[in-house]
Amino acid sequence: MSSQEPFRLEQGVFDLDLRDADGREFAGSGVLVRSDGTSHVFRGGSDLEGLATDDLA
Repeated sequence: MSSQEPFRLEQGVFDLDLRDADGREFAGSGVLVRSDGTSHVFRGGSDLEGLATDDLA
């Protein structure tokens, strides 16, 4: 995930609501792995709603 304006995230668990370039929405929790202010990397903390098994093929 990235942000246009830099901001600091503290380590923790976040509820994520995401939208891809095609407008599909995904939701789930994620644990912040690292953040440099504009790039934020999360590890999955739950199932990702909106993602189908066929999407992984």
